[in-house]
This record gives sequence, structure tokens and C-alpha cells, in this order.
Amino acid sequence: MAQQKIGFIVDSSIGLFGDEILSDDTRQVFFNITDKNNVEYEDNNLILSREEILKQYLLGNQFKTSAVSPGKVEIVLEELLETYDKVILFTVSSGLSCFYDSVQYLLEDYKDRFYIVDTKEVGYSIATMLSAAKTMLNQGKDFFEVLEFCRNYYLYNFTSFTCENWSPLVNSGRVPALVSKFLNALKTRPIINFDIKNKLGGVVKSFEAAVEKIFNNFKKVFGPSIFKEQEYIVFYNNKIEESKAEYIRNKIVEKFNITKDKIIEMFVPNLVLIYTANGSFGLHIRGKTKASGRDKE
Repeated sequence: MAQQKIGFIVDSSIGLFGDEILSDDTRQVFFNITDKNNVEYEDNNLILSREEILKQYLLGNQFKTSAVSPGKVEIVLEELLETYDKVILFTVSSGLSCFYDSVQYLLEDYKDRFYIVDTKEVGYSIATMLSAAKTMLNQGKDFFEVLEFCRNYYLYNFTSFTCENWSPLVNSGRVPALVSKFLNALKTRPIINFDIKNKLGGVVKSFEAAVEKIFNNFKKVFGPSIFKEQEYIVFYNNKIEESKAEYIRNKIVEKFNITKDKIIEMFVPNLVLIYTANGSFGLHIRGKTKASGRDKE
């Protein structure tokens, strides 16, 4: 029996654009980003680039997103199904967006040909999952084995972010203004986990405490072995002050006993950058063993 041809759809939360992601078997659909003046941008990192988002925040602009239209997905899906037997859509974490839920109805319309994976992630981990899935298929792995691998991929991952204050989360509608006003008055900053909707990973009072809290979240999810055994660690450096960035790098080296050249450093995808704004950063880790208890989420 001939190997089935599999196509893929990703959204802009993967943090890759254009030639970085497009290929014969892969298409991309984009979220929309709207500023406070109701000017709408497609999240393709062209007009509204990462650097421009940070610049606009300094000028007092604010942003929010709207989920990808299922109609956009269906157009791309129809195109891929002209060539490919089955198509998998990787969506941004359902904890961050309603996109995953909004496209569920397409499963019935394209039964046995269309499949959806809630990545419970953003950025680098989605890119590595896509690459791993393609490699497995090229090696002749069964489609449903690969699909199950993708659906369980998050069990080995965890990501936490922090902002300088609560205001960006208020502007994006994720935290009530009254709550934010109280927490800002206390000079606290949030730790945010995007795998589950509206889930806070903690509240801290300083930049240094935020770094330590994220490490503690890793320990809570994976156990202490994560500091000795991990596949990789990503530092989402959203152009924070270099002294703070270096502090984080040194702490990663100290905690995980790796050299600085092993740290993967990059911007977070725009979809998250607009919620976290200037002074924000995050850490993402992939363990070599499954995180205890995550399969119960």
C-alpha cells in the first residue's frame, strides 16, 4: 500500500513566516491584530513586525487579537486536499485562543481527512513538533502513530512568561481592570502559563523573583530531574535590557549546568508579544521524560 501524502496547516503562533515555514506540504493561516485605533493588521510580521510592536507600545499604543477565521482554514484545507490524502492543523494553545474550538466543526465536514492538534504551546515547540512529524512520516511511520505523537507532544513541554506589570493583560482583556489596579499598586508582576486558559503561574514582586518562580514551575511540572536532563531550553528574549538578559542566561547556566551556547534565544511570537509587551520574557523547556500529571489536564 502506497504511503499516504500528508499536508499541514499552522497558524502564526508558530513564530515563523514566509520562506521560514512555507513548503509544498505546509500552509499558514494568520491571526489578526488590532490596535487601539481599530487599525487591523494580519499577523504576518511584515507591517507590524516584532520590533514595531515594541516601538508602538512605547508610544502608548495597545493591541488585541482576533482568532483565525475558520473560513480561511477551509480555503487552505481545500487546496491541500487536492494533493494530499490527509491534513493536520496545529493550533496555538487553546489556553491562549479560541481558535482550536472554533474550527472543530470542520472535522465532521472533512471526516477522515482533516485532523486538529491543540499544541498547548506557542513558538519553538510547535516548529519542532512539525519538523518531527514530517521526519517520522518520511521514515514510513503510520499516520495515526504520528498524529498521536503530536497530540502528546505537550506532555514533555512547559512554558512560562512574565510581564513587567499587569497592564498589557488588561488591555488585551485577559485580566479585569480592577484586579490589575490592585496588583499594580502592590508592584507585583504576573507569571503566565498559556497551556490552560487564564492560568497564572504565580505572582511575584521582582524581576529576579520572576526568574526563580519560572524555574520552580519547571520543577513542579517535571520534578528536580529537569535540571539535569532536558532536550533543550528556550529563552524568549523580547528585547529586554541586556543586563537582565545576561542575568537570565547566567541563571540558566547555573541551574541546568549547560553552556550559554546551548541556550536557544529568540523573540516570542507576535501573538504573545502583544499580550506581554515591553520588558517581558519567557522560558520554554522540553524534558526527556514526560511531565508528571500533565496528561490529566
